[in-house]
Amino acid sequence: MTGMHTPRTSRGFLFYACWAILLALLAGYWISPLLPVSAGWENGVIENTQVAVCLFGLVCAIHYARRDRSLPDGWFWLIIIPFWAAFAARELSWGATLFAPLEFSELTGPGFSSRSLPYRPLITPVLALVLLGCLYLAWRHRLDRFLAQLVQVRQFPLAEAALFVLCMMTSAVAEGHMGLLHLSSLDHLHAQVYEEWAECLGYATLWLAQLRIHRALPAMAAAPRAR
Repeated sequence: MTGMHTPRTSRGFLFYACWAILLALLAGYWISPLLPVSAGWENGVIENTQVAVCLFGLVCAIHYARRDRSLPDGWFWLIIIPFWAAFAARELSWGATLFAPLEFSELTGPGFSSRSLPYRPLITPVLALVLLGCLYLAWRHRLDRFLAQLVQVRQFPLAEAALFVLCMMTSAVAEGHMGLLHLSSLDHLHAQVYEEWAECLGYATLWLAQLRIHRALPAMAAAPRAR
């Protein structure tokens, strides 16, 4: 009986979680000015929360890979795992934040740069090799069929994908990377806080999409395969 109710419970959780993230994204615009500017610093509390979310997503993906390896689409997690690892490493400035900062400002906080790392020249080639490996898996196992199967069982994470794009666009606007779009009512320092806030919610949305796909795999295994 529990197994029969799990999908419905999961759908309800995902529905309310998406709405909670959307409300948090909107509320962040008014909350950010109330937070100390240090919340938006590099290696600050929000950025460290981003790392925690990414590492949690990574651990979940590894767990799903082991749990779902007997399912026809268990290979999917081998593509997802490297992305979570890369996201976490990126938020750590590829490891630079684990060392002493290169500079410090009372307004903008510590400054880190991956250029100071001895292994910096290896980062791009390694990422390129990992990406090629992911693309090979996507081609080898027909990712297009996998996505079609998600649509067939009505579990394609469309809402999560749209919410993720909204979070990342909001982050880019707050950071001033969207041209004419900008947040004139927030000063630069608190706009940085909001930028980190939106990015953190974006990572949380990716985790929700991952959870939806994990819940869908058993149903996909039982459904006719897309051709």
